[in-house]
Amino acid sequence: MWLRHRVAVAERGADQLERKVQLISREVVERRKSVERSRAVWEATSNEAAGWMVRAGFVGGVDAVKQAWTRPKDVEVTWVATMGVRHPDGATIGLSELPDVAMSAATFQTRRAFDVALRAAVELSAGESAVALLESDLRTTRRRARVLRRHWLPQLQSQLHDLELALEQAEQEDQARLRRNAS
Repeated sequence: MWLRHRVAVAERGADQLERKVQLISREVVERRKSVERSRAVWEATSNEAAGWMVRAGFVGGVDAVKQAWTRPKDVEVTWVATMGVRHPDGATIGLSELPDVAMSAATFQTRRAFDVALRAAVELSAGESAVALLESDLRTTRRRARVLRRHWLPQLQSQLHDLELALEQAEQEDQARLRRNAS
């Protein structure tokens, strides 16, 4: 009886793991698409910022660009869980105030372009991190399901079969002994 229960539990466990693999696989596909969109946005904004950097360098010089530089305040990552896998869902960045420096229009546009590129880079990074975490769990879950299906279940089923044969043989021996004693 207990062995049948173990077989049933192992089959349910393998089914649940395979269901988790399906759900996480779909999520990974969606996240990869999102990462590719984020990468395209980041590349475009980064190229635009680089162009503005060249313009600002020509207009105000390198020192004016360096004076306009500030550090970001902080990055806030939003976390979610998908089928027990905790991963980033998005990220935002709080940028610091503009420095109190006179700057040209090109330097100001450069700063704005780099702010946009930085936000895009943070989003891309969060997306790539989510994909990496989901893929890692996907590999682990696939391995667990495969071990259950290929190793544990056959072993448990073999033990159950052997036990049923032994019980059947013992029952037949008991019946034969009872018939011999009755005659």
